[in-house]
Amino acid sequence: AYITQPDTQMKILIANYAIGRAQRAQGKCNEALPLQLATFAAMRSEHDVEDEYVAEEIALCYADLSNMAAAQQPAALAFAKLSGDSWFVENEPERLEALRVLAGE
Repeated sequence: AYITQPDTQMKILIANYAIGRAQRAQGKCNEALPLQLATFAAMRSEHDVEDEYVAEEIALCYADLSNMAAAQQPAALAFAKLSGDSWFVENEPERLEALRVLAGE
């Protein structure tokens, strides 16, 4: 989801996403997953946004924690949204393919 003028609360949520992404990259999925789940829930409840990038991180955390069943739904959401983004399709084919596989597509 592209946010043109985020309010302060949305800026905090975006920062939380970035922190969680860094934690996952460091192999700290046990710390990243609760943060990403809370971020996704807050974006949905407070801003009516189901963010595909947060969903991707949730799916990747579940996969890294060997919970493939839990990874499927967020991966499917991320795949559905990102496969419609021409920039992402062209520039991130490996990430898109990973989401497709996790989604069971």
